[in-house]
Amino acid sequence: MTPFKPLVFSGVQPTGNLHLGNYLGAIKKFVALQDTSDCIYCVVDLHSLTAQLVYEDLKDQTRSITAAFLASGIDPKKHIVFNQSQVQEIILATNPTVEGEATAVYLARLLKPLGLRVTRIAMGIPVGSDLEFADEVTMSKSLENRREL
Repeated sequence: MTPFKPLVFSGVQPTGNLHLGNYLGAIKKFVALQDTSDCIYCVVDLHSLTAQLVYEDLKDQTRSITAAFLASGIDPKKHIVFNQSQVQEIILATNPTVEGEATAVYLARLLKPLGLRVTRIAMGIPVGSDLEFADEVTMSKSLENRREL
């Protein structure tokens, strides 16, 4: 079995123009991490609504950040680049225990008012650190048979 590469998940708020600090502090590192990790990069436009610097041109700012990701060398064919507000479904993978079920129900109650579809993967696949032992067929079946919470 091929070991999983490390996974990087990070995002940038579109709350103004990019500057040298953004590039040196984050984006340059994002580009370098592509060689050693599987990467998921997000433009966290919903988070920017809580910032004091909310611009009327949030849509343009979101496009600008995305363009900067791509222009800097982030490869969307090899890694995931997405816009937070475009997420339509959250798939939960919690332990098949009472605690796991309670956690899934709790998270679903928090997420559903945001207009998101919340599902839970089918039972029977390893979770947590045991996930590396799940093969593609098992994972595929588990996702196909997920249930809505």
